[in-house]
Amino acid sequence: MTPKEKSFIKNVAKILPQDSQADVEIEQAAKERAELHQEYMTNRKWLIRLLAWISCIWLGFTAIIVIMVGIPCDCFQLSDPVMIAFLTNTLGIVLGLWGFGLRYFFGKHH
Repeated sequence: MTPKEKSFIKNVAKILPQDSQADVEIEQAAKERAELHQEYMTNRKWLIRLLAWISCIWLGFTAIIVIMVGIPCDCFQLSDPVMIAFLTNTLGIVLGLWGFGLRYFFGKHH
């Protein structure tokens, strides 16, 4: 809310009867709550996009490792148990990131 709007509300509150003062305060609180909600939604959208980019980069890195292991040359080799552990942990981490992110953003506290 701009200083001009705050000044206007104060001037209106002085003119109106005392019971209308409560209405003005309620309206002001509603405006502040709407502004906070808008800010929260903006942050939510930004963080979800960030989480998506992190997941894409992580999975791209995993794909590069798998392709490098699959190429028949001696430049990069990993044993089968190491590859299984790598893929399992990568899957768990990416799903865990999304699980925590979604629980935080869309949990019951909203």
